[in-house]
Amino acid sequence: MSDLTVAICTYQRPTILARTLESLAAGQVPDVDWDLLIVDNDGDERVRQIAQSFRDKLPIRYAHEPEVGIARARNCAVRLTDASVILFADDDVLFDPGWLCAMAAAVRDHPQCAIWGGRIKLDWPVERPRWFDVDRCPMLGDSVVHYDLGDRSRAWRPGEDPEFYTCNLALRTDAIRDAGMFDVALGHQGHRRGGGEDSWMVRAITGGGGQAWYVADGLLNHPVPTERLSRKYARTFAWSQGRVGTEMLSREQADRKPPRWMYRRAFEQFCRGCMNWCSGSLRRDHGLAFAGQFNSVYGFSRIWHGLTRRRGPGKDDD
Repeated sequence: MSDLTVAICTYQRPTILARTLESLAAGQVPDVDWDLLIVDNDGDERVRQIAQSFRDKLPIRYAHEPEVGIARARNCAVRLTDASVILFADDDVLFDPGWLCAMAAAVRDHPQCAIWGGRIKLDWPVERPRWFDVDRCPMLGDSVVHYDLGDRSRAWRPGEDPEFYTCNLALRTDAIRDAGMFDVALGHQGHRRGGGEDSWMVRAITGGGGQAWYVADGLLNHPVPTERLSRKYARTFAWSQGRVGTEMLSREQADRKPPRWMYRRAFEQFCRGCMNWCSGSLRRDHGLAFAGQFNSVYGFSRIWHGLTRRRGPGKDDD
């Protein structure tokens, strides 16, 4: 029985996965009993071969989850570990040399917690576009998976701090099971973009009294794919997040329907977004213009999905 399982769920990115594993193999080794579990959500023989090629460098295991969906892949990892803590990381990150030691130390030093979230720093392949302004539109940071609460570790504050991403997140396995596992109706489904399965899990655990800790030195770098630096991708992300946000809010209601105030706020966000879009365009302020465009798409998406929502499948109860 290991103390810690590092789980990397992957889907159709064997070359990128190999780069990720190289960075992990080059890092410092923690003084704990740990293993690495690769969950292939596609069944690509190349992924199995890559995992086998790292057996001399990493305590690696391979598993195949045939049902597509990131939440299903994460649930597969939870089922296959006997460790008390599972540490999720994405398949396209570059690990800081001290990442695993820092995360393991946080788990050891803060045993009162059920969640430990690390910092995610963006690695830009090209110059950031002028319209990509996370100060004016913080949700753009979500589209490229950025998480940074500063350079000092501290207790995570529910209701104030944003929920952690499973891109860099350790969870007590018992807490995941008690929360009903990751919800398979949320998250990416193959090439269909989604999300929210990690936020929903964080809310479920902390809502039940679980504590969380922000690990500032548990740092990994997340290269930003060039395809995510297009306005089209950002608009698609805004629409998807509107759907996910509406779904998550509905699940918090007794009747499983979006509350009326959501429509009011979404309409206000849509109107403000349109005004900023027009104002920024007239002033040639690219950041303001696209922030307005993004928010108008997000607001309209929430209204649309609230009005057309149907109750989806439930949680994976395996």
